[in-house]
Amino acid sequence: MAFTVEIQLARRRVTSVWQGAVDRALLFDYVDRVWGDPRMRELDEVVDFSAVTDIDLPGAAIAELAEYSRVLDNPDGYARSAVIASAQLAFGLSRMFASLRACSPGDRREFRVFEDAASAEQWLAGPRG
Repeated sequence: MAFTVEIQLARRRVTSVWQGAVDRALLFDYVDRVWGDPRMRELDEVVDFSAVTDIDLPGAAIAELAEYSRVLDNPDGYARSAVIASAQLAFGLSRMFASLRACSPGDRREFRVFEDAASAEQWLAGPRG
């Protein structure tokens, strides 16, 4: 498995740490396993791609994943997702995903991409709009 998941209900957070190669199947599996559970949808999220060595994900799959994950948003709430991506490829693809999510009607989750964990944590702890 290329990712681990920690659910911290007291912090209202889901943290996933990814390593090695990542592909479409792994990303959809993650979305199904975590966000497929309605109890998780109101939690904030940290996705740590710092240890990812390769991403095999065509552009069309990024758009498909963005729409698929948006459908699973909590319709009655709002949450944030911080992606930590230090490698250029992971950073760029994560930004593409975040942009596609932001353009989707009904999007209830704000995504931001960061190069380091400290910046991601600061944003998650900051004021909400």
